[in-house]
Amino acid sequence: MGKDAATSIDWILGSRSPRRQELLKPLLHPAAFRIVAPLKSEEPDFERLSRWSRIESRLREIARLKSEDVAGQLLVQTSACGENEPDVKSLQAVICADTTVIVGERDGELEAIGQPPETEEWRDVVRDWFRRHYLGKTHRVATCLRVTASDGRVGERVVVTNVTFGASGEQWLDWYL
Repeated sequence: MGKDAATSIDWILGSRSPRRQELLKPLLHPAAFRIVAPLKSEEPDFERLSRWSRIESRLREIARLKSEDVAGQLLVQTSACGENEPDVKSLQAVICADTTVIVGERDGELEAIGQPPETEEWRDVVRDWFRRHYLGKTHRVATCLRVTASDGRVGERVVVTNVTFGASGEQWLDWYL
């Protein structure tokens, strides 16, 4: 950690995701990290990407864009840092990630599912995804984790997890949603 845990920030989580925040909390002391959400919510989508190499490349691109967005915010904050503001000069790294779901192959091609629409129909869309792609099947969840150290070094890794739902999971769908 930095010199004074009460006034310094050692780690930045660049994310809007409450789940990512929840996952990080047991790993780092709450005073040692801060959440800085990327300002830009728009990001490239996975539309028409059906090969693993293209999907992985897009995941890496989105994680990089998030990291650059957060780094830009930190530059502004560091130059305007007031006395009562946490100091990011002791910063060790910025952590950013992006995740997508990859469902079964159709005609030998993969399909990456994006975010559900930000409308009232999101539940219907997700319900349809569960019925078509998840229940009784295995799908893959791919996450690109990017850690940018304060000295400019970058570590990046794409991790893929296979997830299988039982065929009789329909009764849990409303709870899950």
